[in-house]
Amino acid sequence: MKKITIAIFSLIVMVKVNAQTSLHTYKNMSATIELSNQVFTHDTIINVAKIICKTGGKIRILNGANVKLIADVLQVDYPNFIIDGRGNLGENGADKGEWTSTPSTPGPCFGCHNGHAQWESSGGIPDDIGGTGKNGGNGATVLIQYKIFQGTNGNQSNINCLTDGGKGGAGGRGRMLRCGDDPNTHIKYGPTGARGIDGTKGNFTIIQLP
Repeated sequence: MKKITIAIFSLIVMVKVNAQTSLHTYKNMSATIELSNQVFTHDTIINVAKIICKTGGKIRILNGANVKLIADVLQVDYPNFIIDGRGNLGENGADKGEWTSTPSTPGPCFGCHNGHAQWESSGGIPDDIGGTGKNGGNGATVLIQYKIFQGTNGNQSNINCLTDGGKGGAGGRGRMLRCGDDPNTHIKYGPTGARGIDGTKGNFTIIQLP
């Protein structure tokens, strides 16, 4: 049977896509697939005769996708191959703008507006709080199943898979609050926004089939 060698990025017209789950699948037990610098954005299952992880290559898995690679032969070119399934970092929250208290009413008078007192009591309303950081992305879940493992030229080869969740973004700076009576000296800030939630760590499993 003739072997078919293809690069994974050419599979876009050949994969089957489940419209309900967005699962991408490709099965061809006569095909050899080369992985080098591809990006996976959806849950994907690839089942082929041979998978070659090219020298110095790295694939990126986004959106916490689940990727399953199944092959009779798994070849990892020396010295290693990287699967980067780390979640994206969350964006930092927005910084708030500025606010200045109304200057005090000049001269002694009963019930006159006190700009400094207004400034001192500021900082406690929602508009003074910095924006909340965005949540970090979840790490990918990667499963590799193979029957025969091959290095190159007799050298030991490795697959390094990174699946940490992305860090949540920092909270934004609180609103700058100036005293209208002394705006260059009396300055403070509202509370910093809440930090985003860290993404969940993914998982990497590699199994040799009988």
